[in-house]
Amino acid sequence: MSDLTATVIGASGRMGREHVAAYGACGVEIVPNVFPGHDTNILSIASPDWEHDALIVTGFEEGQHVFCEKPLFVDQEGRDSVLSYSGSCHLGQNLPLRHQPIFTDLKDHDFCEIYRIEASYNWGRTHKLFEGWRAEDPIYSLVMGGLIHMVDLVLWLTELDMEVVSAIGCNKSAPGFPNHDTVTAQCRLSNGGVCNLTVDGGTGVKVHSHALRIHGTKDGIDCVNLAKTDKQTCIKEFARKIRAGEPPERDFRATEICLEIDRLATS
Repeated sequence: MSDLTATVIGASGRMGREHVAAYGACGVEIVPNVFPGHDTNILSIASPDWEHDALIVTGFEEGQHVFCEKPLFVDQEGRDSVLSYSGSCHLGQNLPLRHQPIFTDLKDHDFCEIYRIEASYNWGRTHKLFEGWRAEDPIYSLVMGGLIHMVDLVLWLTELDMEVVSAIGCNKSAPGFPNHDTVTAQCRLSNGGVCNLTVDGGTGVKVHSHALRIHGTKDGIDCVNLAKTDKQTCIKEFARKIRAGEPPERDFRATEICLEIDRLATS
């Protein structure tokens, strides 16, 4: 008998299948979706973005640990409802760039004082904006769907916070997409440095990639990740933390920053 059980919302979708496979690989029993009111340890969410916040809150109310595809919320109301929970359940997110070797190797790099960061998420797959659930979402955000990975990566690597100073967007390379296909934000790092964040959802960069440049007073790096990310690593780590009795995960900052970028870019 498994020590943990999970129900996956959206199990038939591409990411939902990754959830099911990941739990199976680490010995978590999958229970069919009879939500709400089902008796499982983990609620795993791989449904469209606009459903996430309500499902997270419902899972918490059921006393379940929750693992969710990004973003955790898409508006201020959703943010407030998710952050109002103060119980002992974990809330995990699928942000796999933290586990990408090209970036994890930088975690302990000695930059000394970081004063400049450039990070960009190059979508390179414009057709996906017009397929599946994204095409059904009139407010689908490439900031929440793509740039959030780079925001989280910068926060995790540097252990610095950031304040969004300004953001602008355009829609030039994905005709018919209802929102910005390209957004750039300028941020002030908590140590006084500067950070520029960009998501390019068009065809300017035809290869999907994650680009990161960090300048410090001692050293700097410039790297581009072209390798596929492991969509199951974060889920396996989530199950490990629960089993180990580690303190509950509560990492909302990347989503909050992206919410502010979206607000400024569309104001």
